[in-house]
Amino acid sequence: MLEQEAFVLGYQAYIWGYPYVKTLLLKNEATHPQSRNYAPVNAFRYYDELAKPGFHDFTPTVEALMNVGWMDLSQGPIVLDVPKVADRYWSVVASDAGGSTTSYLGSRLDSAAGRYAYVLRGWQGTLPEGAERIDLDSRFAMLMVRVLVRPSAPGDVETAVQQKRQFRLAPLNTKAVYAEQAGALPPSARPMSPVFHSLDFFSTLNAALDDVGLLPGEAAVAAQFATLGIGPGLSFAPQTLSEAQQRGLLEGMQAAFKRMGLHIQTSAQRLGVWNCNYKVGLYDHDFLMRATVALAGYGAMVPQETLYINTSVDTTGAPLDGSHRYTLRFATGEFPPADAFWSITLYSKPDNQLVANAIDRYSISSETVGLSQAVDGALTIAVQADAPAGDAAANWLPAPQGPFWLIL
Repeated sequence: MLEQEAFVLGYQAYIWGYPYVKTLLLKNEATHPQSRNYAPVNAFRYYDELAKPGFHDFTPTVEALMNVGWMDLSQGPIVLDVPKVADRYWSVVASDAGGSTTSYLGSRLDSAAGRYAYVLRGWQGTLPEGAERIDLDSRFAMLMVRVLVRPSAPGDVETAVQQKRQFRLAPLNTKAVYAEQAGALPPSARPMSPVFHSLDFFSTLNAALDDVGLLPGEAAVAAQFATLGIGPGLSFAPQTLSEAQQRGLLEGMQAAFKRMGLHIQTSAQRLGVWNCNYKVGLYDHDFLMRATVALAGYGAMVPQETLYINTSVDTTGAPLDGSHRYTLRFATGEFPPADAFWSITLYSKPDNQLVANAIDRYSISSETVGLSQAVDGALTIAVQADAPAGDAAANWLPAPQGPFWLIL
């Protein structure tokens, strides 16, 4: 195999396999007893505070409290009990091994309180009476519950906590035994984690395919990488490859990672300096889009649920950076239209994380208390690293001393 062939295969395998690897790392970290995010499989980790820096290795929502659980469907259905959630936005979203958000419950859909059973597609068995069946395509799936908080309402955080803790997850088969993670914590799933930038990626991809499973319709894709020892049930042994082949694979990975970063912008509809992509959430066989979203916002929802409008540049086209000061203005009558809420959240680059700051503010939204609006109702947000003076301080969205991006 020539170096150029290794480059092409490395490029393609990286883009196709990136979401599998991220799924494995997120799942293994969240279900490891030493993790700060720990919950066993088929149970929720209840987050009773709004997201903060270091919350998780994916871009979190700041305005909603969350439950996060990893389901293992290999030994039968996993049952979700949903309470009645009144007068606020809520959602339950399942993400498969490729990061596609394939199943939704929530206020948008007027989903009823009751019992829902997640099953591996093709499962044949009897569900409890009244349970609604939801089929998924991978053995492991992440289930995320979001319940909106209204800080302006006294005691609302406590109310939201009580409501979201009534969501319960458990196996239907009470005799099933699920193995727990052991040994050291797995590598980080953040974009700059070394596993995504060395040939170890392909060994981890094989582990992911063996653990979380190959999605339907992708066997032929996996087969094209088999000559390199990449695929389900295979062993990747880089020492058996020539230096040129190893170099080609690594350079292919590097090119793929760069291409994924660019695709966030090039695949979207441009709205001035902002980008809006209507292809997120469900990807079919658009592997580049699937990998791009896994990189920038694993578990992103479909546009019917949430629109993600983002920018990493200012009006001159220069990258956003905390060494500069910016303003974002919403004129009267031009606030983002939303049925539930809108928010603008700041994330660091390249790790896509919330940024620690002196006032513990990571977003400004329709739910933010104490904003200062002009006499005509317009809102001007100050995005900068240092605190602005005067009335502008009420509308300060703190930035890091370095590059960042915004999602509206």
